[in-house]
Amino acid sequence: MVQEEIAYQNKDITSKVLAECFKGKTFKVYGLDLPEIRRVLPTNLPTVKANELRLDNLFELADGTVAIVDYESEYILHNAECCLM
Repeated sequence: MVQEEIAYQNKDITSKVLAECFKGKTFKVYGLDLPEIRRVLPTNLPTVKANELRLDNLFELADGTVAIVDYESEYILHNAECCLM
């Protein structure tokens, strides 16, 4: 029997699959006072060099704004604080 390795990006893959369940939810569980998620948007954003910048998740919120959510394997308070500004 051949053992398959777990993908290095396994947490990213899981978060993308689960993101579809976030429609109609909010980020209050994370302490963020944002409108509810209207829909999950594509995350393959082309750059000027024609490469792709991939985000973990991109959500359209009920008020028409977007929330870019990037998950980190290691929680560092500074990362969370700097991204909320």
